[in-house]
Amino acid sequence: MERAKRVLTAAVYGAGTAVTVFLTAVIVSGWDLVLFPDAMLPMQISELASVWLAWGTLPMGIASVLFYRRVRKAKGGNGKWKSICIFLPAIICGCFFVYWIFVWTGLLALAIAFRLDYGPGR
Repeated sequence: MERAKRVLTAAVYGAGTAVTVFLTAVIVSGWDLVLFPDAMLPMQISELASVWLAWGTLPMGIASVLFYRRVRKAKGGNGKWKSICIFLPAIICGCFFVYWIFVWTGLLALAIAFRLDYGPGR
């Protein structure tokens, strides 16, 4: 049972890391193809990748914590670089989560300001 938990934790963390690396590569490459051009808010693939990374913050954080506990338990020690490397995918996802919080908060503030200044009846 312990081996199954270790393998499952490593598999989930590995899959999450692979997805994070792929989506980060899409963002860095600046792929500008628009998937749904008829949508109300059409987005490029690189923008969608950043949204997917933001949504993956919590699952990647949980996977990183579980993987770190398994590695620390198995290998012993508490190396600073090992911790940084293990938590790097979760940190990347968290950065995009904070980015999108600021983007949507700014858009909401602009919408409210526009509505208050130029709304109907003025």
